[in-house]
Amino acid sequence: MGREARDRREHLPRPVQKIELDARHTKIRLALALIFLVVGSSLILYSLFSRPTVGAGWTEIEASAGEANCSADFTFLYPLGTTASPAAEQKTLVALYTEACEDAYRIFTNDANDADGTNSAEIDDAGTDGAHGNGADNAGNADVSGNDADSVETVDESGNDADGAETDDERGSGTGGAGTENVQSGAVGGVHNVRFLNDHPNVEVEVDPALYAAFAQIAASGDRALYLAPVYEIYDGVFHCDDSSQTAEFDPRQNDALRVWFAKVCEYAADPSQVNLELLGDNRVRLNVSEEYLAFAREEEIGSFIDFYWMKNAFIADYLAGRLAAGGYTVGTLSSFDGFLRNLDASEDTDYSLGIYDLADTTICQAAVLHYRGARNFVCLRSYPLNDAAGQYYCVLSDGEIRTPFLDIRDGLCKSAVNDLTVYSENAGCAEILLKLIPIYIAEEFKPEFLTDLAEKGIQSIWCEDSVICHTEREADLRELYDGEDVRYTEQST
Repeated sequence: MGREARDRREHLPRPVQKIELDARHTKIRLALALIFLVVGSSLILYSLFSRPTVGAGWTEIEASAGEANCSADFTFLYPLGTTASPAAEQKTLVALYTEACEDAYRIFTNDANDADGTNSAEIDDAGTDGAHGNGADNAGNADVSGNDADSVETVDESGNDADGAETDDERGSGTGGAGTENVQSGAVGGVHNVRFLNDHPNVEVEVDPALYAAFAQIAASGDRALYLAPVYEIYDGVFHCDDSSQTAEFDPRQNDALRVWFAKVCEYAADPSQVNLELLGDNRVRLNVSEEYLAFAREEEIGSFIDFYWMKNAFIADYLAGRLAAGGYTVGTLSSFDGFLRNLDASEDTDYSLGIYDLADTTICQAAVLHYRGARNFVCLRSYPLNDAAGQYYCVLSDGEIRTPFLDIRDGLCKSAVNDLTVYSENAGCAEILLKLIPIYIAEEFKPEFLTDLAEKGIQSIWCEDSVICHTEREADLRELYDGEDVRYTEQST
């Protein structure tokens, strides 16, 4: 017991000892404490009053860092103070815009890695190892001035076969089985996106309403560029070579063997009996892929059957604009680096402007500036890179030839019928405009009469041809016409 008591005593607090302090030291410490207090208070007040305040007026709204999103491809300008105080409006807009950009990425991506950074579903037999990286003028940086069908199999949200569906062993090696074996994981966050569909051919899948609507638009247009995914996957390498001497490995115009392979893939892509997205209603789709094409895909290690690729931002621009409008924000401009612009301002209070460019010989110049008021949606297609960011989808070879992402479904070769084409509408969205333009722009011969037909439907065009600015809108307000040494641009109505 004595030892235990001793142990307890050793853990008791020791008696307090009184120590006399030198009064002089106390005064010094007190003085120092007062100095530090004054300095610290001054720094706090300085940080508060010197903090940048959020002012009213046009401001770039940036998505906050976090999950993977598409904001790097877009510029969103908004006149703060429209519906609330500038600071409050900016906070709300940043939150809304960030969420919309994250959702858009998840929905439309074909990246092998999902938005949360984990691998999406993989199908070994279909050869789905990886996909191309997501890859042109920031059209939305417009200068702003102003006054004041029957299902064979289904998958649930986890990506597993739904109750009652056949198992892998029961399916065997038929068309559906060949494309749905060895599912490793499902959709992340319940999002069945483009990547998920590529990993699950011949499986009925419920997708986001926005993705379903995009597929419906494409189906209604009859365009088949979505099915060029295997070609895009290879061709994308052209834009990521360190120098033009490496491009022959990815460019069918420089590689005869690759040109033959592209032509073969285009045969599959153009044939709905080989590959086709079937719209089943209620946001359910099935990517139907034939046994023949699946076998070809396994042999050639093809990772994707569908991909929006260079068209993606047209659909995303419409999606983001819709989300902003649903949140009550109906002004501002939203643009992508690759030429898709949504001006949300339906009022006539502000004057907006957009540069019209042309490639004359090897010189890029601003041919004119289009001024307008009210909501407009623009699609700007060019055969040349207008800025450094556009280099993601352009490659200038050593001989001066330019490779673009505009591949023809008939042979897989890039084509531009005219150097530059700016098309806009008050009502049609970017995706609708683009789908109407593809057969006109990606062609061997430019036929402006097709643009005149579009004008009758409210879709107007501007292009440069033989040193003349042509436009279909009679009242188009084109100013600041370019005046060079050997050429002068003038207006011409078609």
